[in-house]
Amino acid sequence: MSVSSKETIACRYCGHEQEFTLWQSINATLDPQLREQLMSGELMTFTCQSCQKSAEVVWPLLYHDMEREVMVHIRFDESLSEGQAPEADPVEDFMLSFTLRTVASRNELVEKVLIFEEGLDDRVIEIFKIALRRQLEQDAQEADGELMFSACGESEEGEKEIAFVLLKGEGESSFAVPLSVYEYFAENIRARLPDPEEEAGKWLRVDGGYAMAVI
Repeated sequence: MSVSSKETIACRYCGHEQEFTLWQSINATLDPQLREQLMSGELMTFTCQSCQKSAEVVWPLLYHDMEREVMVHIRFDESLSEGQAPEADPVEDFMLSFTLRTVASRNELVEKVLIFEEGLDDRVIEIFKIALRRQLEQDAQEADGELMFSACGESEEGEKEIAFVLLKGEGESSFAVPLSVYEYFAENIRARLPDPEEEAGKWLRVDGGYAMAVI
């Protein structure tokens, strides 16, 4: 089930205080409307009733997809480095078959949701993003910023492709790669990935640090 609480939050612009709903956990299977609000940004957007300005409010949140057996937890821990996950997250017996991930932002959570809903392996995606960034740099293209998976789709010519977005400041740029290129890369990189049994029942932070450790 999804769990929430009412909290009083002060507007960062004018200081006006008002009640805001904070969701501690979201069950995307039982409450798909909450999944939609999370993906659109509505769930974590505070709009001041006084000055009408909006701002993102991010807090610890557990995302649960029962159908795909996925849990993703937004956690904040200053001592946490890339590639690591909090030791304190409990793992119950029923979660041993789940894919368990820890992230540090809503963008990361949204990306994980999109990856798993497409049936992709986020570990491969993170390694592929390193290769993509290096290719962008070799082609003298902008590579600084947060590189995120965004979708799988088709080009105007009907070719299957995998799309990414590069977030930098207030702007962003998007580009796509033929899905066949990604699949060839994935086939060759899977042998380097840890054995599934080694990671079963563990909260993993699969990010750039995790990818660099693998390669």
